[in-house]
Formats: sequence, structure tokens, C-alpha cells
Amino acid sequence: MEDKIKEMRSLVNQLNQASDVYYNGKGEILTDYEWDALFDQLKKLEEEKKAAEDAANEPDDKLPG
Repeated sequence: MEDKIKEMRSLVNQLNQASDVYYNGKGEILTDYEWDALFDQLKKLEEEKKAAEDAANEPDDKLPG
């Protein structure tokens, strides 16, 4: 899970940096296609992380009680 979180942070940093450069008129460090691909990758990781957290928080029906 820690690897996913690190990768997510890295993607967020890359996307934020590219957005900052683009919207402050400093050029473009990622094409629209590259930015979209990174964003899609981030969304997928977020969904996987949420699914893993949900699964970890589900009660185990096999436990007595």
C-alpha cells in the first residue's frame, strides 16, 4: 500500500508542476495526452487504494460472534 501512496504523491506532484507551468505562461512540460494519461493513472491508483481499504475494513464473516 505504501508503494501506491508514494506513486500517487509522485503523480500529483508531476500534474501540479505541469499545471503550474502551463497556467502561468511558462510553456508546456507535458502534452495534453501525457497529462491525461498521468491523471488516469492517478485515478486508477486511487480506486485501487479505496478498494483495498474497503476490503480491509469489512468484517470477516468467518469470525465467531
